[in-house]
Order: sequence, then structure tokens, then C-alpha cells
Amino acid sequence: MKLSDQPHEALDKIDREFSGYNILESGKRLFDRRPLQCSLYVTDRCNLDCAYCTEYDNSRPHPTLDDLKKWIRKIRELGTVRIALVGGEPLVHPNIVEVVRYCHELGFATSLTTNGFLLTPKLVAELEDAGLQVMQISVDRMSPSPITKKSFKTILPKLDYFRDSKISLHINGVICADTLPEAQAVLETGFVARSSDGSSPGACGPNESVSRRSRAARGARAFHRFNDQTKTSGREDSHQRGDP
Repeated sequence: MKLSDQPHEALDKIDREFSGYNILESGKRLFDRRPLQCSLYVTDRCNLDCAYCTEYDNSRPHPTLDDLKKWIRKIRELGTVRIALVGGEPLVHPNIVEVVRYCHELGFATSLTTNGFLLTPKLVAELEDAGLQVMQISVDRMSPSPITKKSFKTILPKLDYFRDSKISLHINGVICADTLPEAQAVLETGFVARSSDGSSPGACGPNESVSRRSRAARGARAFHRFNDQTKTSGREDSHQRGDP
């Protein structure tokens, strides 16, 4: 790592870690040994069946709202300041808005991870009104495949729902043999999907912030390093096996 890159990477790490959260509230965990964040599985059910995923079980019923509230209260009693609602697919739970609202009422900084397929303008507005601060949308590819349906082909139009929303939108994904060929395009699309001047998804123009362009460039370089390391590791493994 170049010395000149270190301050930028440190700032990027802080930005990713605290974006959408109350930094002062989260900073309390610097002075004690209580947990900063806890992930709560609000359901094991999912509307997709990605081949690599072992985190869903559609044979199991949703936890009741009363049970979820009981678990949320216990998490708060531990001193946790941030709660991540995960699954399964959290949006298939019929009480997900009420769950978010209860987390907000207890003072949590609340995030939710989703595949995004069930998002509607009405649901986004309801989640924002309930107090959701951060939403992470899982995007693996530009187009769906037999391995994963989580692609920008489905999700990109839905990003319009967040144009005037206060919810901080994050995009993450899984890198595997199936998704790697499109990972660069996913990375670049994710960085520019919502430009800082509120223009439409996919826009990238002179009004885009210098910070966003800089982060996109560093993200691209990081991906290329990862990709090069993966190829090198693959060649070494092949050589050790004696493959032609």
C-alpha cells in the first residue's frame, strides 16, 4: 500500500462504517466493552433460492411480532446501539415495518439487508417513516443467472424509489465464480447509480461529486487487485496440481 493511499482508505473505511448512523452514539462503544451492533434474523424465509445461499429455510414459520420485540428489547439491554435486520429476506415478514418502528422507538440505529425484489415506493416510504436509517441491497450480477437472480437488471429501476428518501442506501454482493466476470460492472454501476445531485440512476456527469468519483476510482483499483490476486492464486493451484 502506498503511504499516500492510507489516509484516503482510512476515511473510506470510516465513511462505510458510519454512513447513515449517529457517529456520536456509535462512538460510545470506544469506551466500554458492550456490543456496537447485533444482527437479528427476523425470518428464515426468502423469496429467492440463490444456489450459494444457506441462510434460508422456507419450511419454518415467521417469528411472531411479540417474540421479535422480546429479542429486540434484550439486545438493547446489552447496550447495543445498532441493529441489523437480516434473514432470509426481511421484507417477506408481514410485520417488518412494525419491527423497524419498534427498533427506532428503543433508540437503535437500524439497518435492513434485502434482495430488493419486494421493494415498492409505498414500502420504502413506510420504512423511512418507521425510522429505518440504512438499507443494504444485495446485487451480485448485472443480469440474473441460474446461480443468483440478484442483479441490477431487477434492482436498478427500484433505486428511483430512494431519490428523495433519507434512507442511506448501500449495495453489497457475493463474489464467486459465477459473479466474478460481471463484478467490475456491478462495482462501477453501484458507485454511480445515485449521483450526488439527485439525477437518475446510472447518471454520471459533471455535477457528480469529486469524492464519489475518487471513491469509484479507488474501488475499481481495489477490485483489480483482488482479481489479479485471484488469478495468480488460481494459476499457482493449477501448477501444484500439475494441470496443463
